Amino acid sequence: MQVVAPSLWYVMLLGQLYLAIPLLRIAQRRLGPWRFLALAAVITWAGRLAVLHYVTVPGFDSLQTVTCFLPFRLLPPAAGMVAARAMDRVLRLTGGGWLWLLSPAAVGCLLAAAWISVDLNAPGTWVALLGGALPLAVALPALWSLALASDSVRPLRDVLTWAGQHSLSLLVVQDFLRLGTGTLLSARGDLSDLTWPLAPAYLALALLLTRAWHPLPRWIADRVWPAPPGTSPRP
Repeated sequence: MQVVAPSLWYVMLLGQLYLAIPLLRIAQRRLGPWRFLALAAVITWAGRLAVLHYVTVPGFDSLQTVTCFLPFRLLPPAAGMVAARAMDRVLRLTGGGWLWLLSPAAVGCLLAAAWISVDLNAPGTWVALLGGALPLAVALPALWSLALASDSVRPLRDVLTWAGQHSLSLLVVQDFLRLGTGTLLSARGDLSDLTWPLAPAYLALALLLTRAWHPLPRWIADRVWPAPPGTSPRP
């Protein structure tokens, strides 16, 4: 379970998810969406309850266990699989300018989700027992609302679509940016006064680094796992 950098902990979690997806698809098809979600909730919450209060995986403390192993985080991806089947209907909803009226409330929901996530895995709290399902339930409707609203602004829509198609590479390059941020913190101390001035530059640099980095993993993927003939090329 060790990775090159501690901030790349999600690599092993994603590996578990990819291996589990075929089984999860079979379970979803046989159980139906609601029973599938109920089963995922039982596995997630029962597992987190046991780990946070009784027993952990050997070699891992409770926080590492609920963070790094899929059974203790199963509900969010299961909910995503169910939601994905409804995305066609969601995307057919009327978008446009009126959705921008909801943007202040949507941003408030995102801030609330971030606040909830602060103590997400703290043992002894009810938030830790619920895990990632709670902040996602608050954040995802807000994100969908903002995404549908952005569809009416062509440049914003194009940037968000491109970022979504390259989301894993965008996540990976964050480690370089974290290194720079950590160096600044060590040299300067508190950076809270620079948060908002630096945020646009940080975001722009993340997109540029993603554009430079993504061709390498795509080149490797095309040779290790080529797309079947007749399919559209990978983004």
